[in-house]
Amino acid sequence: MTRKDEMFEDEKPFHMGRYFAHVIGWSILLSFLLVGLIFVWAGSKDIVTGEATQSDWIFTAIGILMIPPVCWALWRYMPDLTMGEPKTPRGNRIRWILGAVIVIGVAISFPLINRDGPDGERLHLFSNSPLPTDAVWPMMALWAIAIPIIAYIARRNSDDYTLAANDFGFMLGGYLFYFTAPLWWIGWRGGLLPQPDVMIIFIASFVVINFGNLWKRHVG
Repeated sequence: MTRKDEMFEDEKPFHMGRYFAHVIGWSILLSFLLVGLIFVWAGSKDIVTGEATQSDWIFTAIGILMIPPVCWALWRYMPDLTMGEPKTPRGNRIRWILGAVIVIGVAISFPLINRDGPDGERLHLFSNSPLPTDAVWPMMALWAIAIPIIAYIARRNSDDYTLAANDFGFMLGGYLFYFTAPLWWIGWRGGLLPQPDVMIIFIASFVVINFGNLWKRHVG
């Protein structure tokens, strides 16, 4: 008689509720890392300039103590962002692609958040304020070169089921843009609505694309 622990066991089936609970918990943990980094950055800046107070030393120490265990926990409990992709060579390639997307997103944002504005004010990522040219060029180059390459590689490594879910999500996002952009533009020209903001429409379309993708994968 075969023992239960010697039997082949499939991986646990994907469960949307458990997955999002895991992502939310991991995101909360990530916020602690960001707090620790802010403590170290703000405190060490005053320490280097010789303007540190006792609070600066305390917050810097707290941040230094927080960062290593939080980083370990983030690595140990990191959710699988592929939402149930099996542990196969193709699935692992999808994981590498998602990792590349995260790295590129940070790299695109860094030239902006690391610079001051034309008048010396701090720049904000979610803003329509003018940007320095030397910060814009690397951001545009990364987006223009990396995104098409990643999209091509992702489609080449996606199965029919994943492609159908992606296409369904992009169809919904495309319809949202197709419907919303002209209405907003016409309403603005008629004095009924504020000036259109392309990034608001982009973010709304992005959200709809991902919800459509999830719905098609696990409900539809």
